[in-house]
Amino acid sequence: MPTIYSLIEEGLKKDSVHFDLQDKLWKLLEILVEIGTFTNERDDYPESDTDSLTMSINNLNGMSFHAIYQYAIWYEKHSESKRVLVQKVKKIFDDYLDKKLGGHTISRHAVLGVNFPNFYYFDREWTKRILEKIVSSKNTKIAFWDGYVSWNQLHRYAFADLHSLYNEFLNKDLVR
Repeated sequence: MPTIYSLIEEGLKKDSVHFDLQDKLWKLLEILVEIGTFTNERDDYPESDTDSLTMSINNLNGMSFHAIYQYAIWYEKHSESKRVLVQKVKKIFDDYLDKKLGGHTISRHAVLGVNFPNFYYFDREWTKRILEKIVSSKNTKIAFWDGYVSWNQLHRYAFADLHSLYNEFLNKDLVR
């Protein structure tokens, strides 16, 4: 069943949204992200059979962040300022990570993990700064890592900053 989140995300991916609608689309996305904060997530993560990435595409929390990230890709494709993560997109992620936009969730951390290497493309310094906030608790660390390793190759530039998190997994401080 398609949701408005997935319809927006697909429309942006297929470039079927006219760039003149950027402000209206952004206002809609802001509302949808706020609505997503009221979505409950499974309490049995990480012991459940459902991984964080699957959770992220099956609840409003994660779907809203997938759509926000896709907006950043779409915006860059059409704007004159290249390789800059849109300030308002950064603000959404920063507000979430600073807990101004709901509590930290498994599915949203999975989305951040999936897109972590791509954030370096947009803004390397910002990406390095947010890493400490991304991995804020045991379950969100696991969710972030699940998203990262499920979807990405181990990019040297990103993995260097993730080395301490990787060591936690190696030392079995974090186990699924």
